[in-house]
Amino acid sequence: TMPPLLLLLLGVLCLVGGGAGGSVLVNPNPVRPLEFKHYSNAELSDLLDAYATAYPNLASTFVVGTSVEGVPLKGIRITKDIAAGPVEGRPMFKYVGNMHGNEVVGRIILIYLVQHLLDNYNFDPEATDIVNTIDVHILPTMNPDGYARAAEVAANYPASCGEDDGRSNAHNVDLNRNFPDQFAAQSPPPQPETQAMMDWITDNNFILSINFHGGSVVASYPFDSSPSSASVYSRSPDDDVFRMLATTYSNNHRTMHLQSAANPPCDKYAFEYFPGGITNGADWYNVPGGMQDFNYLHSNCFEITVELSCCKFPPATDLHRYWQENQAALVNYLASVHAGAKGVVSGADGNALSGAAVDVKGRGHPVYTTARGEYWRLLVPGETYELEISADGYEPVTVSVQASASTSAQLSSVKLTTKTGLSTTAIVALVLVLVVALPLLVFSLYKWHKRRQQRKNLYSVLRDSDFDQSSFTKLTQIEKEMFMNDSEDDLI
Repeated sequence: TMPPLLLLLLGVLCLVGGGAGGSVLVNPNPVRPLEFKHYSNAELSDLLDAYATAYPNLASTFVVGTSVEGVPLKGIRITKDIAAGPVEGRPMFKYVGNMHGNEVVGRIILIYLVQHLLDNYNFDPEATDIVNTIDVHILPTMNPDGYARAAEVAANYPASCGEDDGRSNAHNVDLNRNFPDQFAAQSPPPQPETQAMMDWITDNNFILSINFHGGSVVASYPFDSSPSSASVYSRSPDDDVFRMLATTYSNNHRTMHLQSAANPPCDKYAFEYFPGGITNGADWYNVPGGMQDFNYLHSNCFEITVELSCCKFPPATDLHRYWQENQAALVNYLASVHAGAKGVVSGADGNALSGAAVDVKGRGHPVYTTARGEYWRLLVPGETYELEISADGYEPVTVSVQASASTSAQLSSVKLTTKTGLSTTAIVALVLVLVVALPLLVFSLYKWHKRRQQRKNLYSVLRDSDFDQSSFTKLTQIEKEMFMNDSEDDLI
């Protein structure tokens, strides 16, 4: 580790050289210099491998799945003292680019972000803090097949801005309409790329994410679809948190937050602008089957969608500008994963509770603890919230927390006590027993009562008949043996 004084000096040099808003790498000997060009799928894969090899303690590559045409969906994981599994105490974060193959700015700025974080570790204070405190996952392309087609068209028709081909995957399916939706039926079935992403999202405890697109300049937040399928504001339970997250990216982008009616982000859509550079997804236009809603509804992850450029496939000469516009936003949004409350949920014996629910009172959207009992609940810093924490077989607990944005914020850890009454499982079992046993009990009582009444009727007849006493006594004995030795008094 570099001496603190030298690290501070290099931090000052970083600010002089442009800081988070500039494009100058602080490390004088990067693995590779920033190249402002469009990388082929093979070149992208090679670059990720080169950085994982150069920084074995900070980075490793991963493959989420494969595309229709068999291209690996390859990304890179970046965090200090990287290990095979999640690092204790570090929230997991992801950036995903190039979902639409012809929208390429996200792909290229994520390549530059990989270089920035790794080459500047122990040089740039912000990059160093991110790598030390966040488990970062970067997937530059989700649609390599679409990108290959779009790159070929762009090479022949650069003025088209990528509008002609490559948006969908090799099956001509729009991947951002291919996820399960809460309001609309899914059609067609999940594509290989979609299924790979669904598995990746649900198998990992990601806390925060962005899915990058192109065609406008705006940060869009859930919900993307509405119950009526109309373009109306579709509010999620965490609307305040999503607005904060979208604003974080927009305000740290060089131009996104500056748009107005007199200054729209795109000349070709001069009628369209977004106050503050943010919008609710469905309020802009209804998108059923989108990935950001899937993240929120099926995992612990809060994801927004960021549109980065009016021209979807810009010429290489513009890429330097896009990196400059987005670098500070990328870094500051990463740090937002620390916004809110965090802690560990355990039982009274101190053992971690996996799968405990941590909800904000009145919201009905819990996040769930990891195998280590850890939770991260994104909230608006400075605000006070009531967290409701529960687990099967334990008494629920409500705690008051003030959301923080600091990596050193105090943990809101909770110990749950075992329920003294019947557990939920025991209650369910008891109900099942009663449902099965009660009808049998009622039927048995009915038969017993009917036989008892028949016996009484029989002896009533015998009393009034001419039977002598010996016959009556003998018959009584037979009946007593037949009916389980009931007493004569009961029978008569």
